[in-house]
Amino acid sequence: MNQMAKILLDTIVDSRSKELVYSIRNASMILLVMVNDLLDNSLIEKGLFTAKPEWMDVKKVMEDVISVMSHQA
Repeated sequence: MNQMAKILLDTIVDSRSKELVYSIRNASMILLVMVNDLLDNSLIEKGLFTAKPEWMDVKKVMEDVISVMSHQA
């Protein structure tokens, strides 16, 4: 999905349309993370998961969440 969203973003000129495509892209990324978390949970239950600490940009995460959720408000 991300590659298709990138192609679409490259062809769109209208800023409102770009904003909507960014929201679609962010929502698809969030869905992917949720599916991966679900799979990780399955591994945890089987005792096969090893946690790895990672750095993340909290501001970017919050901006992405606001971008996706603001259309529902």
